[in-house]
Amino acid sequence: MQISEKIKELREIRNESQNKVSLALNIPRYTYANWEQGRSEPSANDLVKLADYYDVTVDYLLGREDDFGNVVSSGQSTDQLKADEQKLLRAYRAMPDVAKRKIVDDAEFYAYEYQKSK
Repeated sequence: MQISEKIKELREIRNESQNKVSLALNIPRYTYANWEQGRSEPSANDLVKLADYYDVTVDYLLGREDDFGNVVSSGQSTDQLKADEQKLLRAYRAMPDVAKRKIVDDAEFYAYEYQKSK
């Protein structure tokens, strides 16, 4: 996945506008739009701002790190998460800590109930 696709997906998961993100990063909206459309790429400094804003690593944005923080190099095969698992993980990462705890509690409850019903 390209940087453009990653930052668009991260923004959409948070249900934020390009304008809101560009204001938070202190850049023109058209600059952010160009990044999302792949017309240009963020500078090193802007990559750090994006990573901080979305609470991910620069390596993740560059495609050198998977969703679990494992470094991925060219030619290295890794088990890929399914699309719905990736979406769930990205949504989880975009939540505040209090919501994350609730999601984990709910998931553990449903997993327990499912196992109990087998």
